[in-house]
Amino acid sequence: MSPIKKIIKWLEERINLTEIFSFLSAFGLYYGEIDTRDSIEDALKKANKQELPPYGRWPHILGILTFLLFIFQIITGMLLAFYYQPTLFSAYESTREIIRDISFGWLIFNIHRWGANVLILILIFRIARFFYDQVWKKPRELFWIIGITILIVSIGSFLTGTLLPFDQNSYWSTVRNLEIIEKIPLIASIFNFLIGGFLIEEGTIIRFYFLHIVVFPLLLWILFYLHFSTVRRVGLSEVQLKKMEKVTFYPSHIFSLLTATFIIIFILASLSVFFPFQLMGKADTLKTPSGTGPSWFMLSLVPIIEYIPWGLGGFLILFLILFLFLLPFFGERIFESRTLSKVITFLFVILYLTLSFWGFRIK
Repeated sequence: MSPIKKIIKWLEERINLTEIFSFLSAFGLYYGEIDTRDSIEDALKKANKQELPPYGRWPHILGILTFLLFIFQIITGMLLAFYYQPTLFSAYESTREIIRDISFGWLIFNIHRWGANVLILILIFRIARFFYDQVWKKPRELFWIIGITILIVSIGSFLTGTLLPFDQNSYWSTVRNLEIIEKIPLIASIFNFLIGGFLIEEGTIIRFYFLHIVVFPLLLWILFYLHFSTVRRVGLSEVQLKKMEKVTFYPSHIFSLLTATFIIIFILASLSVFFPFQLMGKADTLKTPSGTGPSWFMLSLVPIIEYIPWGLGGFLILFLILFLFLLPFFGERIFESRTLSKVITFLFVILYLTLSFWGFRIK
C-alpha cells in the first residue's frame, strides 16, 4: 500500500472523508451522487461512472467560472488583509506598501482588482444569456432570482472595495458611484443604512471594509450554495441536448474544470502584468482629478440620472430592478415567443453599450 493510501485509510478511520468531499458538489465543482457510507475510493469509483447531467457538460461549465472567480477573490483578499489598514490615515499608505514593498504584493493586488472586474462582466453576461434562453420560466423562478441577487451583491462588494485603496481615483470614483446610488429610491435607503450616509468619513471606510470582507462574501457564499442547489434540482435549461456520447466526471468534466481554472489564472495574470492599476496619490477631498467617473458598469446609469428630469431617472432604474426580480411571475404571459426574448436581449445590449458610451463621454 502506498504512503498516500495509508494516510487516507488512517484518516477515514477517524473522519468521514466522503462526506467532506461531497461538499464540493454543493458548489458545482463535482457532479455526481456521493454515497457517504462508502470509503472515499469506492464512492469516487461509483460517482465517476455516472453520466453527467446536461448542466454539467461543456459549455455549461462556464457557469462555474463565477464561483471560481469568487474563490480567487476570497484567497487574494485574505492575503491583502494581512497588510491593509482600513483607516483614513493608513489606507493609502498600507496599499502603497503592499504594491511597493511586499513580495508579489503588486501581483496579488492587481489580480484581486482585475478579478472583481471580470466577475461582474461574466455575471452581467450570464443574466443576459439567461434572459435570452428564458431560463426564468417555471420551475426556475428561484434560480433566476438568486442569479439577479448574486449580481447585485457582487456589485455591492465591488463598490465597497473600490474605496479601500483611498487614492485619488478610488476616492472620486466612489463619490461618483454614491451620487448615482443616492438618486435611486429604496436602494439609496438600504445603502444609506449600511454605510451610515453618503459622505465619506472616518467611519465610512471601516464600514466599507467590513461589508467588503465579511458581509458580502458571506452572502455570496450562501447565494452560490442556493444557486447550485437549484441547478441540481431543476436543471439549467429546458433546451434538450442532442444525443451524444456518455460524458462522465473523469476525465471529461475534470478536464473542463482544470481548463477553466488555468484560463482564469492566465487571463488575470496577463491583465495584472500588462495592465496594472496605478495609484494616483493619496485622496484629496478638495481636488477632483479630471476624467474620474463612476465604475464602468455604472456608466450606463449616468445619462438616465442626468437627463431624465424630476428625479424620474432613479425611479426608472428601480423599476428595471424590480422588473427583473418579478419577471418569472408574469414573464410567460408577455414573452410567449422565444424570438421576442432574443430580440429584446439584443436591443438591451445595444442600449446598454450606447448608454455606457454616453455616460463615459459626460462623466
